[in-house]
Amino acid sequence: MSLIKVDGQVSTDHVSVNPAPQTTIRTVTDQDMSNKPINAQIVSDSVNDRVLLGTQEDGFGTGKDFGFKVSQEGYDVKTCTDDQLVMSSAFNSFKIVASGTINFSTNGTDTVQVFDTVHGLGYTPSFVIHMKYGSTYYNFPVFSAQIGSTNVEINELFEVYVDSSKISIRYYAKYPYAYSYSAKYYLMKETAN
Repeated sequence: MSLIKVDGQVSTDHVSVNPAPQTTIRTVTDQDMSNKPINAQIVSDSVNDRVLLGTQEDGFGTGKDFGFKVSQEGYDVKTCTDDQLVMSSAFNSFKIVASGTINFSTNGTDTVQVFDTVHGLGYTPSFVIHMKYGSTYYNFPVFSAQIGSTNVEINELFEVYVDSSKISIRYYAKYPYAYSYSAKYYLMKETAN
């Protein structure tokens, strides 16, 4: 029996308290809904089985039985579709090996400027780089232009190049001006070749 206070009065009514969800890890030797065998470590969030590490016949693609997968909240990892997974070892995912921010400032006088950052990976990685202008991030190339009645005139252009040793941000301007920028980069294990 629990004592609770309601409107300043102590009550001896029974109070039902729902416990916090319990995470459990267990070994499962079972079958999924298609009667395919499962032999894996399963992590449950007390509502659904969410993580599977081990074997599930064809659970990681046709003929691929071993792997790791995590379901979205509300889905059973043993029976959900690939679209209901957060991740799976069957998915070809980029592996980020380096990331960071490049801060640079244009000087307002030179029409071509190059800003290099050494990454030191020794190979030309695949990459994703976003440039921040104000409070918004943009994908490269980034440019500003004036649109006339018969033409488009590019005032500024930012491009990015990555080789086996460095990241180069190149700035081209018809009318350069001084401004500070930042770029967020992600370099991948996968090569650009």
